Amino acid sequence: MLSSEQCDQCSVAIATETTLFIGNTTEKCLHKDRTGDNCTAIYAIETFDNGTTLVHVQKEKDCHSRRAGPYRPPVDIKIIVLAIVASIVLIGLALLFLLRLAIYLQDRAEYSRFEKERKKAQWDEATNPLFRASTKTYKNPMYGK
Repeated sequence: MLSSEQCDQCSVAIATETTLFIGNTTEKCLHKDRTGDNCTAIYAIETFDNGTTLVHVQKEKDCHSRRAGPYRPPVDIKIIVLAIVASIVLIGLALLFLLRLAIYLQDRAEYSRFEKERKKAQWDEATNPLFRASTKTYKNPMYGK
């Protein structure tokens, strides 16, 4: 640790502030350092023309964001999960609708081909060449001997 004489010789002054204010000086730097408690300590370094340096330190640490950077409000996990589930359901419904539409169009085309073939039929509509009667009469040659 430094003695009080050594601290007096230091050209760096530290000021703690509730809100960080940056003045109009020659050099301005804004720094964010991670601390051990997963928060961000925010401070600004100002260098004056006479060589002295003033460090402005914000009293309260920024514990809202997980990364150093601009403030990000806390994220609600329920909203993210519901959005993912809703998007999966909507994509599934859209795919189901497209599948039903494709099947409907295919069935309609097949039915129109069937109707066209039926109109071209050469046989009489009363008789069908593929039809065979289901009853037959068989005679047993050994019966009655």
